[in-house]
Formats: sequence, structure tokens, C-alpha cells
Amino acid sequence: MAYELAKRLVELGHKVIIHTIQKKGTKKYEQTDGIEIYRFKDIRLFPKLSKITLGKIPSIFSFSAIPSLFRLVKKTHPDIIHSHFLADTGLSAIIVGNTLKIPIITSLLGKDIFDPVDPVPIKWHNVLAWLMENSSMVIACSSDQKLRAKAMGVSSGITIIPHGVNIQRFTPQVKVDIKKKLGIQGPMILSVQRLHPRKGMEYLIDAIPIILDKKPSAQFVIVGKGSEKAKIEKKIEILHIENNVKLVGFVPDSELPHYYANCDLFVLNSLYEAFGIVLLEAMASGKPVVATTVGGVPEVVMNGKTGFLVSPRKPKQLAEASIKILQDPEMKQKMGNSGLNRVLKRFSWDSIVKKYLNAYIMTQKLKSR
Repeated sequence: MAYELAKRLVELGHKVIIHTIQKKGTKKYEQTDGIEIYRFKDIRLFPKLSKITLGKIPSIFSFSAIPSLFRLVKKTHPDIIHSHFLADTGLSAIIVGNTLKIPIITSLLGKDIFDPVDPVPIKWHNVLAWLMENSSMVIACSSDQKLRAKAMGVSSGITIIPHGVNIQRFTPQVKVDIKKKLGIQGPMILSVQRLHPRKGMEYLIDAIPIILDKKPSAQFVIVGKGSEKAKIEKKIEILHIENNVKLVGFVPDSELPHYYANCDLFVLNSLYEAFGIVLLEAMASGKPVVATTVGGVPEVVMNGKTGFLVSPRKPKQLAEASIKILQDPEMKQKMGNSGLNRVLKRFSWDSIVKKYLNAYIMTQKLKSR
């Protein structure tokens, strides 16, 4: 998200500087696509200090970013500081920005506000609310996220700007035959996500035997890695569906569009999504989607038009919705086209970047009052 936004801002003639951590193998400074990138050493890279945090708030990142961010801002004199993620980077941006009298925009990205599996302790809600109140503007990616932020006690306004998708990268055009590469002859059901408890992958696995009962040739391709891999592999083995499920692990960004373009249906059975960028990628690829009625997902997927929305933790509902699409080629095509048109009209990065520019201009006006 940060890269897509920065790239388009540069294309429109603006100067963009990224301040981020330096990981192994990366340079302290470089330029890419006209974006200047400055990296600092994160104190958490040192094992002995890696567990020092205030509760579950990853404050060490914020504190270790302050000195280098202060120097960078003094050197470059930006008009706006835009922090992506509240708890992890918000503190450093707010301290530096308010000290040097520069407006701070804070984007909420999901887990920093709500996570049903690993929630932020209530005792930290006041801290998060303070960070938002001390930002010049807070941007939420969905109405659901805005409501959750308000529930923490935020009294000031929150602007909603949805995530976007690169419609040049994600298209219905098949350039690489992934089905052939993976040896798939029947319909391909794709899911792209981290293998994390919040993503509800176990419920998708439970739905597969029900789908195979009606569509025995269906093949399920799961892209992603994470802590749940061993648990999922065991469940697949117990259900005897090894021949119909392919856990392909991490897929490079350059190859990911080919998976979307080749699939017949995209499924996201998450327990919570602040937004759901992968849904946009699937819809931009002209694919119908089945997703859960959680978080900001209903703001992306139009139930009955671009796909189906089902309840979380309900494998039978997930299976029935998937079967309905797979058994009706006309519906599959119509939903795919509707999803593509919705993305082109509302979620392309070319249109989303304009919303951010308006937010930046508004923040500048508020500063000058």
C-alpha cells in the first residue's frame, strides 16, 4: 500500500521519502521509482532487547525510530509526515511531527485497532486514542475500522479512504498457465493469505470435502505461509483431501497476478479483515469471490453481485456459496465482470491517490488556520 501510494505521488510530481527499518541485505539509502528510501537500525533486531515492549504495544520500534526520523525531517523539511500503522510507527511520527510543527497523518491498517484472535488489551485503548487525537488527521480504510477507532474514545473526525489495487498488474488476462504448471485440470479455487489463526483457514479446509462431494475435480490452491501451516497440513491429511489441496507457500509479487488470473473462484474465510486487499486483487482479475461478513469486507464485496458473503466459522455456508458459483458458469462470469467493473470505478490506485492528495491538502489548510 505504501509503495503503490508513494509511486503514484512521485508520478504526479511530488517528492516522497520513505523512512523504514534496515533489514539484513538492505542499504541505508537508495532510490527506487523516484522514491527516496532511508533506513534506520531497529533496536528489536538485537535479540536481548527483542522482548522489551509495553504490554502488547510494539513501542520499541517507535522509540528507536525517533532519532533518525528527527534528523531526516530536519534535513528534508517535508510538508506532511504520513505514518502507516498506529502503534508501531505512530508514536515516533507524532513526537517528531508535533515537535517540529509538521502535520501528521496516521493511517490505521487493521491489527493496530482490532484483532479477534490477539486483541489489543483494553488498558492500552487510551494510549491508542491519544495517538489518534494527537494526529493532524486519521485515515481509516473502512467504516468498520472507523467505528472501532471511535469506540476507543476518539472524539475527532476520522477520514475513510479505502485501499486500492494496481489494475495494470492484476487483470483477467492469463499470461502464465498456472493450472498447467500445477497439474490442475478441473476448476481452481484460490485463497491468498497468511496462515494465521485470524484468517480462519481451518474452516476453509473443513468446507473442502463438502465442495468435493459436488465438484470432485475441484483443486484448491492456497498461497501463503505462517504459523498455522503444520496444523493445516495435519487437517488436510485427516480429511484425506491431499490430492485436491496444494499449499504452494510464499509466492513472489511478480508471480501472484498469474494465480488470480488462472483461478475460477477466490475464497477468503477470514475471522476479521479491516479491508481485504486480496479481494480487490481477485476482483481486478475478473473473478467472483466468496468471503465472510466481517470488518470492512462487506464494503468491498457486493453480496449476490460480485460474489457471496457468508458467516465466519461456517464451513457449510462457505461450501454452499462456492458450489453455487462453480455450478453456474453464467453466474461465475457475471459476478467476475461485476467485480472487475466495481474495482475499475472505485478502487484503482489512480483514483485512490487523488483521495490522499485531498487529505494532504486539507491537513495543510488546517495547519495554516
